[in-house]
Amino acid sequence: MQRSGVWAGAVVVAVGVAALGTFGAVVSHDRPKADCIAANVYFAGKSLSGLSLDQLNRVMSDWAAEHGGTQLELIAAVGPKMVSEMTTPLVLGQQLDVDKTVDNAYKVGRNLPFFQQVIRWLGGGKEVEIKPVWRWNEDQLGAYLRDSAQKWDVAAVNARVYWRHRHAVITPSQSGYEIDRPAAQVVIHNDLDDDDVVPKQITLPTIPAIPTVTTQQARKIDTILGEYKTYYPLYQTSRNFNMALACEKLNGSVVLPGDKLSYNQTVGPRTHAAGFRTAPVIINGQLVPGIGGGVCQVSSTLYNAGLLAGLHFPVRVHHDFPVEYLSAGRDATVAYGLIDLVMQNTTSDPIAISASTRYGRVTVRVLGGEDCRQHISLAVHWLKTWPAGRKIVYVNDLPPSHHRVIEWGHRGYLVSLWRYFWDDGRIVKRERVSLDDYQPEPDVIAVGAAKKAKEVKPAAKGLKYISTKPL
Repeated sequence: MQRSGVWAGAVVVAVGVAALGTFGAVVSHDRPKADCIAANVYFAGKSLSGLSLDQLNRVMSDWAAEHGGTQLELIAAVGPKMVSEMTTPLVLGQQLDVDKTVDNAYKVGRNLPFFQQVIRWLGGGKEVEIKPVWRWNEDQLGAYLRDSAQKWDVAAVNARVYWRHRHAVITPSQSGYEIDRPAAQVVIHNDLDDDDVVPKQITLPTIPAIPTVTTQQARKIDTILGEYKTYYPLYQTSRNFNMALACEKLNGSVVLPGDKLSYNQTVGPRTHAAGFRTAPVIINGQLVPGIGGGVCQVSSTLYNAGLLAGLHFPVRVHHDFPVEYLSAGRDATVAYGLIDLVMQNTTSDPIAISASTRYGRVTVRVLGGEDCRQHISLAVHWLKTWPAGRKIVYVNDLPPSHHRVIEWGHRGYLVSLWRYFWDDGRIVKRERVSLDDYQPEPDVIAVGAAKKAKEVKPAAKGLKYISTKPL
C-alpha cells in the first residue's frame, strides 16, 4: 500500500510537470516578440496589438500627417461682426511627438508580473487607449496669431482736433477690437491637445482696443498757443504738392502731456508710393532733385510754431545753409530714416497741431488749453560770418579768356536763437534755444583749360558780431 501511494504521488508530480511544460510551450509560442505591442492596446480607436516598432512608427507618422492637415476654422467676434479663417493644426504649430507616443504604446504591459504579462499577451488584459503626445512650435503659433491680428483687428481711432473758422473742431475717438493673443494661444492649445480629433471650430477671445487720445481729453484744446507762417512761390507745383501732403498728415495730431511727436513718424516715408513727388532738396550742401522736396519747409514752420508755444524740441537739426523762407537759426531739416524733428508737449494739457497750405503760405498752429498760453518771442543773434570764396575748375569747352559760374556758393554763419518769455510787458525769462554753425560753400567757377590761372582761394574767415533785439 505504501509503495502504491508513492507511485501515485510520482505520477501526479509527473503529470504536473508535463502540464507545466506544455503551458510553458504554449506561452512561449503565443508570446509576442520583444519589439511587438501587447494585446488590447489602441490608438485613435484602432488596435495596435502585435505591431512591431517599425510598423507602429509608420502607422503613427501616417496618422500625424493626416491629423496635421485636417481643416479647422478659427472664428472671432470682432466688434459687431464675425471673422473666420480656415487653417490646420500643422500650420498652427502642433505636431505629434511620434517617438514618445510609440514609446508609451510599447511600455504597456511590460512592467507587470510574469503571469499578468502572460495574460495580456494572450488577450486577456484590459483595453488601453494610448493618448497622443503633442509638441508645439510656440514661435510659429505666435507668428500666426500676429499675422491674423493684422487682418482681423479693428484699430482704435484717436480723437483729432482741427482749427476751423477760429474754433477747435474735434473728431471723436473710437474704440476698437483685437484678438487677445495670449488667451487665444491657451484656447488653441486646450482645444487641440485634449483629444485626437481635430475640432471643426475654435473660437478665439477678443478684447477692446482703447484709443490713446480720447474725446474727453481733446475737449481741453480750445485756443492757439503758438502760430507761424512761411511763404513759397506758387509756380513750384511739385514742391507745393509735397508741402500740402505733409500738412495733411500732420493736421489734427494730438500730443498728450509729456509725450513726443516725431515729424518723420507722423508724415511717414517720402516715397512715390506714399504720394510724394520729385522736387529740389538739400543734400550735402547742394540743391538736387529728390522725392519729397518741400517737406522741410513744413517741419521748419512747425518748429517755429512750437517754440512760440513754449514747447521743447529734444531733436532738431538745421540745414547745411540758410533757406529762403526763414532766417538762419530758425530752420529744421528732416530726412526720413536719418534726420528727425521731435517736439515734446511740456504743457499740462493735451496739444494739437493744425497745419495747412493756402495762397502761397504754410500755416502751422499749436493748439492747447487757455491756461497753457504764454507770451513768447524769438530773436536771432548773428555771431560770425564767413565769405563763400571761390573754387576754380579748368575745363576744355571754354576759350582761354572765358569763364562761367557752375554753381553759386553761400556764406557761412554762426548764429544763436534766443527765446523770451513776457509778462505784463516785461521779460521774465530768456533762454538760448540753439547755436547753429552754417559752413560756407565756395562759388564754383569754370575757366578755359588753356589759361592756367591761379586758383583763387577762399577768403579768410572774418568775424562779425551783431546784437539783435527781441522781436
